[in-house]
Amino acid sequence: MVMRQPQQQAGDLVQSAATTLHTYRTRALAAAVPAVAAAALLVSGTSAPAPGPGGGTSRPAAGPPRVTAYVTTFVGRAVTPITAATNTPGKPIKVDKAPTSIVSTPDGSKIYVYSMLKHTVTPVTTATNTAGTPIKAQDCGAGYQAMAITPDGKTLYVADCQGNTVTPISTATDMLGKPIHVGSGTWALAVSPNGKTLWVACNASSGAGRVVPVSTATNTAGKPIMAARNLTLIAITPDGRTVYVADENNDTVVPVTTATDTAGPAIKLPKLDLPDWIAVTPDSKTAYVVTEGGKVVPISTATNTAGPPIKVGTESNMIAVTPDGRTAYVTDEGSNAVVPISTATNTAGPLIKVGKTPFWIAFTPDGKTAYVSNDGSDTVTPISTATNTPGPPIKVGRLPGPITVIP
Repeated sequence: MVMRQPQQQAGDLVQSAATTLHTYRTRALAAAVPAVAAAALLVSGTSAPAPGPGGGTSRPAAGPPRVTAYVTTFVGRAVTPITAATNTPGKPIKVDKAPTSIVSTPDGSKIYVYSMLKHTVTPVTTATNTAGTPIKAQDCGAGYQAMAITPDGKTLYVADCQGNTVTPISTATDMLGKPIHVGSGTWALAVSPNGKTLWVACNASSGAGRVVPVSTATNTAGKPIMAARNLTLIAITPDGRTVYVADENNDTVVPVTTATDTAGPAIKLPKLDLPDWIAVTPDSKTAYVVTEGGKVVPISTATNTAGPPIKVGTESNMIAVTPDGRTAYVTDEGSNAVVPISTATNTAGPLIKVGKTPFWIAFTPDGKTAYVSNDGSDTVTPISTATNTPGPPIKVGRLPGPITVIP
């Protein structure tokens, strides 16, 4: 597993909790990247691909939509809204201590923020940028909580890797439902594009990793699918036909056919290059896997074969595909840059310099701007995707993390 060294900053909170934050990545959020690229990017959580009613405030009928990027700041227990039209930060929204995960409803009316130190999920109404009463969640013990939301926005699912369950939360009432038992090591979540199935990657201590389908209509777990050993990532193609899970122990990605709930042969990655992130193009034709060795491996979803690795850096992290599917962007903290990849040719372009230690990336719904959080410089960098040029850094709170963008 990848270890990220925390920024050595003063204060008891940073010295103790930041170590946990940077030791483990929110790998379950990788499921958001392929799904949301098909519609409009709501990265930072396992959001579903199609917009739909979220049970909250609807968008006004007249006037242009308000586009806002929300970024968590680990120190300061806050979420900072950034107005996309001007790239200016607003007043931080206080949540519980040490926020590490964020997800939004498809209609953008609410965001949900998991706080590592309090083990709570705080709902935030985006129309007023006010936080509601925190919802008590479970402690995963890994510095993050995997969350996924259904396409209709009615149900938020929260993983509990120690309790071996997934808990549904009604977004209309912000009330917890009955935990769903799925097996040991509940680690990563993804919701199918049609909203009928929640896919759960279970990373068992015994090394027997499984993928568990859960019916969202009844919140009951189906028969586990034996897939690999050490499952840390999950992603589903926008057409809903294939679920990909990554196995760190064997440097492989395993495809699961959703029509039959069967796992196919493992797809080999470069040896000793552990998989770090997965993103799928909106047309579902290519899955891109970032490895710890600073490479991106394209996988043809038609044949489940890996193409030649694309060298992108030395400490590459997250990958996200633009809504039009033309470019994949990879954050690389080794060079403090973002690397664009042409999906037509699978070639990397020139580095786009951003702030220190970039990790998370999210696009505006029109795909014209990418926002990158730099936890080493306490900034968010906007990038014009038309020219691949960075704009002036936006100063936010200390240790910025996951980002979600709402229309």
